[in-house]
Amino acid sequence: MSRFLPLGLIALILAGCGLSERSGPCAPVDVGGECFEPTEAAFIRHALTSADAWPQLDDVDVTAQRVIEGFDLSGNTRTWVVPLSADGEMVGISRFVPVTDTQVKLGEVSLLEEPLPPLPSDFGGEFVLYVDSPNCIDNAGLECLFSEIAWAVRLDDGRYRLPAGEIVDELS
Repeated sequence: MSRFLPLGLIALILAGCGLSERSGPCAPVDVGGECFEPTEAAFIRHALTSADAWPQLDDVDVTAQRVIEGFDLSGNTRTWVVPLSADGEMVGISRFVPVTDTQVKLGEVSLLEEPLPPLPSDFGGEFVLYVDSPNCIDNAGLECLFSEIAWAVRLDDGRYRLPAGEIVDELS
């Protein structure tokens, strides 16, 4: 797995829908980038399709076993993430964004610098993404899954638990 070391945290940000009037609201921008109805099978299929675009993963048996539904605090909208795994470790992750009430689209794919342990199977609250630009630039740790975007768990009392276990009142 050392083949990931020189890559740095790489994020491929795909353009959103509506590139022009003529192209329509859900024209594909990349393989797997078209809009689709949000089902577990569709999320996994699109995540694996996006992983196929990374030449660094050509000889790696990548799997996607689960879809994590959460909330994007910066966009004030639902989001879905699909961890991409190989040999029991996370090697990448795909994030999906809503386009309409019934359609979603691939928003970003990150290939991780080094394989990381899998995300918890039970978060004990709502999985949330938030912009954390200063702390996520060049951060190859588990707390930053995407370029400039970190994750936390929103607890029932409105506070947040960070990946390292720290409880905070608000996210920066």
